Amino acid sequence: MDGDDAALLEVATPTRLRQIKVTAVDVSHEPATMTIEAELGGRRYVEDRDTAAIVGGSKERPVTFSERWRTRVDR
Repeated sequence: MDGDDAALLEVATPTRLRQIKVTAVDVSHEPATMTIEAELGGRRYVEDRDTAAIVGGSKERPVTFSERWRTRVDR
């Protein structure tokens, strides 16, 4: 999340994005919004920043997960 991205860029590939779809569009408000859902694959875990202990997920086992983002169009 912070720091140098070089290590991530060495292992990250575009194939980790499995699917992307628009799940909602709202033009009734200004600015208009669009919700996007992405299905991704990879290793996902939470690490304690002080001790580096894994507190959730796994560094070794890849999983499939979804992320959802709402974007807006600013003029």
